[in-house]
Amino acid sequence: MKFNNKHIIRSAAAILLCVGLASCSQDELDLGTGQTLPDGKYPLKITASVEGLASRSDSKDSWNDDDLIAVKIYPSNGVAFPVTGKYFLNTDGSVKRTQNPLSWPHIVGTVKAWFPYLNENEVKTVSLANQSEGIVDYDFLIAESKDRKYSETIDLVFKHQMAKVSTTLVRGDGISEEEFATARLYYSGFTSADFSETGVTADKIGQITPDSVNTAILAPREMTGQPLITVKLTVNVNGHLIDKTLTYTASSADDLIAGNHKRYTVTVQKDRLQVNPPVSASWTDVVVGDDLNSKPWVFNVVFKDNFAISKDSRKDMVFSENVLNVEEFRDSTANHLEVAGNEFSITCTKYKGITPKMHLWVGKSGVDEMTESSEIVDGGEKFTFKFRLRSNEVSLAYKEFSGHTTQPGDYYYSDG
Repeated sequence: MKFNNKHIIRSAAAILLCVGLASCSQDELDLGTGQTLPDGKYPLKITASVEGLASRSDSKDSWNDDDLIAVKIYPSNGVAFPVTGKYFLNTDGSVKRTQNPLSWPHIVGTVKAWFPYLNENEVKTVSLANQSEGIVDYDFLIAESKDRKYSETIDLVFKHQMAKVSTTLVRGDGISEEEFATARLYYSGFTSADFSETGVTADKIGQITPDSVNTAILAPREMTGQPLITVKLTVNVNGHLIDKTLTYTASSADDLIAGNHKRYTVTVQKDRLQVNPPVSASWTDVVVGDDLNSKPWVFNVVFKDNFAISKDSRKDMVFSENVLNVEEFRDSTANHLEVAGNEFSITCTKYKGITPKMHLWVGKSGVDEMTESSEIVDGGEKFTFKFRLRSNEVSLAYKEFSGHTTQPGDYYYSDG
């Protein structure tokens, strides 16, 4: 068969024009999944949510404004596009702005994203050992949407890669309210985890301190025959205070599974723990004790009368959330603190050359503890005093020093 040269030229030009996307329809374009698209011509369009509802591990109902996710396109030919996009989100999961915005390199491919943002091949090691300040920074989420087209808006549904555990403690028979108030719960699990584009890895086992309602984010792990829940408390045995450590050993029902939230009810006896089987819960469930015995014991912490605290100093103090009578104390109508639970903190700021100091005045040595730390913030010095109480006979001394910082060896008289 013979072809006219002009006909051949016209056909070649039409093919080139189609490949260049100047005049082809979508059906004409979709000739093969590995077909290359022109660079930057078709930007990636996404929305982001978390499986179940648009929430995060801190139980908020939406993303935080400016949350940053990493996004990558994997073409169907199996060759990863070597760019990781930075996408900043609005609270509803829509894209607010981008850095390194992605465009489709091929017609069909897989879109993968992860939070928090990590670059390609980057590994972030997160310590899980102490979650007492809250659990928002311990979760890792991944979304993957396969066989999607360049012309679509990709709805990225993020899935939790960590497990979540919550426990409600209940006072058992034969244990007093004051003994129960000393109970502190810990979990056993991986004390750190490595987050990367490929997921979560972990290998070191140890003790994990949960948040204030005994909730923790843990790395996935098989649990059969392993300790999971530990409760430490002080009990009175024939007039003697004895520290006890009670441990629950797990079964396969307690396996820590990615995206799974398990809730336990643990009855604390003087010599053992009674643990109910775990209940699967929504990731965003908040632990609330249904039994009156699960409510924290309220400690009464008294400031010594001969250490007067001015109203300005009271207003400057910042208390942890479990201090119940903050406003009354700031109004100078109370000289004591009502604390739910046996741990709390007070933060003060150095001003006008005045340095605030605390002293654990009355308490049981080796049982009631106070630690002090300081940091420079906005050019000033901030002091944080953390307390752990095991007795209900505790008094504090507060004093302000001008030009003098308390040193080891200083001696306090009864008037300060």
